[in-house]
Amino acid sequence: MLYEQTTKGFREEFDFLSNMYPVELMLGDKKMHSSEHIYQYLKASYLQDQDLKQKVLFSKNGHESKKLMKGFVVPDHAKVYAMGVALEKKFNVPEMAKRLLLTNDVELVEYNWWGDSFWGKVIPKGGTYLTATGKNVLGNMLMKKRQQLRNDHGIKD
Repeated sequence: MLYEQTTKGFREEFDFLSNMYPVELMLGDKKMHSSEHIYQYLKASYLQDQDLKQKVLFSKNGHESKKLMKGFVVPDHAKVYAMGVALEKKFNVPEMAKRLLLTNDVELVEYNWWGDSFWGKVIPKGGTYLTATGKNVLGNMLMKKRQQLRNDHGIKD
């Protein structure tokens, strides 16, 4: 796979980077259907809401699990921790790790139009990827995970 220098969001050939991407994962003895499930489940755990945890666990896809958590406020440190666990589980799956490694040195940016400037970069109305702004915390976590995988596999930069 040949990639440009940066993603254009987590779509098309980069769809596997999205937390919504369907992949069977385990969190302890719980089977999850995507890394979004793990992320939302851990946020519900932080809130100590057992009912909400069960609803997230049995939601049919990542989008549904995200909708269940809408409106619940979790501090950034807890969100970053939950995302770290979700990414660790996802990229422990050999096929997912291989695909992440195949991105080589591409800058991983979750460009979006829905206003998420924490996890990604927001493309303003009428703007372009070049005018997008945001922290890109998710992209940075993914690039850090990619580097960890390189180190673990003895891949030189």
